[in-house]
Amino acid sequence: MANTSSIIENKNLDQFYPNVLSKEPTVRLECFSILENYLSDINNSIDCEDLTGFINGLLQWIGCSNYRISYNGLRIVELLIERLDKNEFEQYLDNVLLVIIDRLGDGKDQIRDAASRLLLKLMKKFTPQRIWDFIQPLSFENKQFRIKEESQRLLIQTLNEFGASTIQLNKLVPLICKLVSDSNGTVRQQAIDTLVEIYRHVGEKVRGDIAKRDIPEAKLKQLYDKFDDVVASGRMIAKTSDSTDGNTSSSLANDKLIVTPYIIMDPSLLEQFLGPSSTQFQLPPLNEDENDELHPLLNGGFQRLSHTRKSLPGKTNFVFMQGLTYVLTHIY
Repeated sequence: MANTSSIIENKNLDQFYPNVLSKEPTVRLECFSILENYLSDINNSIDCEDLTGFINGLLQWIGCSNYRISYNGLRIVELLIERLDKNEFEQYLDNVLLVIIDRLGDGKDQIRDAASRLLLKLMKKFTPQRIWDFIQPLSFENKQFRIKEESQRLLIQTLNEFGASTIQLNKLVPLICKLVSDSNGTVRQQAIDTLVEIYRHVGEKVRGDIAKRDIPEAKLKQLYDKFDDVVASGRMIAKTSDSTDGNTSSSLANDKLIVTPYIIMDPSLLEQFLGPSSTQFQLPPLNEDENDELHPLLNGGFQRLSHTRKSLPGKTNFVFMQGLTYVLTHIY
């Protein structure tokens, strides 16, 4: 058994080396508290003759079936991430990520939470997109349901901490849409919650995107209802102007259809003026960009939501939808 008493007066990481690589659980557990205190002091050197072997030894801790040793390994790697600069840690990143992502499927909440926290630390040191490029192929289609579930929770944490603009959500949304029909109930529910959170950050583009996906009609309606609830409750992070691609008019060349959204503070007042009625609109063919941004919002929304309309001179229609009034004008 390695001697832990000899590492109390350590001046660098080398003297921790044999204890980190030890297979004895008691040595690893005794080493942890001393090593944690050492790394927590920024005045202590982190020089190590074989840092690669040192980190590989810690990765074995993380992958250990003993949850205390696994948790301790996550904690020590977290401290090393804080002490090493980006360039120094770069060469270890892929191996570290591989082991940490596997811990997202651990049976204990404490380990999963520590793994998620460590991944967020790596996002700060590198970039959220860099880390998600590695996480994506190992998570949403993983056989372990906990990894699929925890990866979605991590995505929500990423959005809340770094913002939607820091990751390419267009690559992740299709994968999450598939999880809406996953065989595991907790994964399905987490997929619903995750899409709602993405909608809260991004806005109406999400509604249009998921309409193209193979989501069962009942689930799609459930999502739309939850989106509407988020808007009604005032919990949206994306601004209304962002959700609808701004307050600038969008012209559709084939029919010269001009669509302009306006905020209506009290739709009931305008409804009294215009008078209620119901209709559906068939939009003309759109080019690819217009179809992606506009058609799913309007064509799907008109058929799904109740709205008010009044024909006025100049072929102008007012349509209420999700707190906005859309003014549609055909120009001849």
